[in-house]
Amino acid sequence: MQRPQQHVTDSLGENQLRSIFVPLGWTVNKVEYDYGTDFEIEIFRDHKSTGASFKVQLKSSESTQYSADGSYVSQVIDKHNAQYLCKEVRAPVIIIHADVRNCRTFWLAPQLEVTALEGFARRPDLQTLTVRIPTANELPLTFDSLVDAVSSAERRKLVEASMSICKLAARIAVNYQDDEALSDAAIAGFMIDPADGSEPRIWATETVKAIRDPQTRRDAEQRLGTYIEAQQTNETEAATKRHFSVEEARQVYENMAEAMGINLADPKDKISQVVRIGLKDLDPSRVLRNCERIFLSISFQGLIAEWLQLPTAGGKVVHCDLHGHAAESLDLDVAYSGFKKLYCEKCPDCSPRPSTWVYSQEWQEEENKKHEQFMMDFDRRTGRTGGSD
Repeated sequence: MQRPQQHVTDSLGENQLRSIFVPLGWTVNKVEYDYGTDFEIEIFRDHKSTGASFKVQLKSSESTQYSADGSYVSQVIDKHNAQYLCKEVRAPVIIIHADVRNCRTFWLAPQLEVTALEGFARRPDLQTLTVRIPTANELPLTFDSLVDAVSSAERRKLVEASMSICKLAARIAVNYQDDEALSDAAIAGFMIDPADGSEPRIWATETVKAIRDPQTRRDAEQRLGTYIEAQQTNETEAATKRHFSVEEARQVYENMAEAMGINLADPKDKISQVVRIGLKDLDPSRVLRNCERIFLSISFQGLIAEWLQLPTAGGKVVHCDLHGHAAESLDLDVAYSGFKKLYCEKCPDCSPRPSTWVYSQEWQEEENKKHEQFMMDFDRRTGRTGGSD
């Protein structure tokens, strides 16, 4: 029995896909029962999971249609597929086109073209759409751009999900004539994306105007005005003016995660797991108090850490600044457990910090300054770039 040619082409495309991502240490898992996606790829850095992943629609061809100037390839997708990408799937999806004849591979993040896809999906006269995949998006040359696109697509989906929650809360508040709840829903929506001109900010502003009680409306407008003023202030400068306590910082990040639709109570959700580790490691006192020679730094920054601007949701390195030992993990407790067993338990130079010592952001910043040369030497020895905690 002869194997259909498209099956052969699909197998060649899959091999081509794996040959690009597997050498990076990323996992490529075939999806058997998920309409519209063929693979799920998890992103790793330095052999450690970043907690980020994306789905792939793989389009393999032996007769790739290049534009006359070679700037893009044409790929046909059907209407149901476009609707799925726009409305249903919550994870980032990347369309990957494999030109198996020339062994070239290109990618497109369709969820970043959502306006065009939604317009197509509303056209009853069209059943297929031809998308242009830029040949500038060729793998493996554009890994960094691909990761950026995945991050942007994930953020867009989180914003959409979070806004759905806020809009539902607002509708319930209107139905029950609860102006305080309506104000809270508007402020929560604003915090999702406070950038000037963003859909959440516009929606929040209009929602506040709809509050019936004059005093509640004025209070909400004042809160919005305060947040907008803070948004317009240089964020770096503002951060240096106020140091949050660990508990205050934890509450801020929890609110941000909730606003982005991350369910911190879900023990099975990978994103939630990474965020919970980051929140736990905001206070590293349990490790630092054991020895005055312990210094902590941040290593890799995964997509989740970047979304929330929560550095401790990335990798942490435990250092001994006396002997030069180091251990790294996403979870500080895991890193220190191995570090302690290997280097601390029999170390004659181990010197616990005074019982009166208290961790703070100010203290950490001073430690970072004192260890600038130490970290430069460490990065040079290990061939990496990084930052202190």
